[in-house]
Amino acid sequence: MRLDKFLAESSVGVRKNVRTYIKEGAVKVNGQIITEPATEINESTDVIEYDGKVISYSGKVYYMFNKPAGCITARKDAIRKTVFDFVWIKWSANLIGVILFRFSLVAENNTVVSFSKVKVLSLVSTM
Repeated sequence: MRLDKFLAESSVGVRKNVRTYIKEGAVKVNGQIITEPATEINESTDVIEYDGKVISYSGKVYYMFNKPAGCITARKDAIRKTVFDFVWIKWSANLIGVILFRFSLVAENNTVVSFSKVKVLSLVSTM
């Protein structure tokens, strides 16, 4: 994985800002200052530091959610329930976005089961 992608997905910042941090020498890989954002790293074995702190990679988080009728895919709404009203995690202001994929399956008894796949981008839990 590229170093700039790793830092962006680890919520250090958006990729444009992360590239600046790297070029300014604020990032170390295995104790060495790296100034090239495209440097390939191994997120499992390499030790990445930004501003003196070790950054760990948790990867993306995915949830399956059967979205009820009337529920909308938005961060918040004054009138209707949103997907965030049903999720048990306290969401941080650092949440970049949610992508909803909707699909249906027909079971053997001809009943239709609807699912939504919620992809959470840069999830930061405040729990």
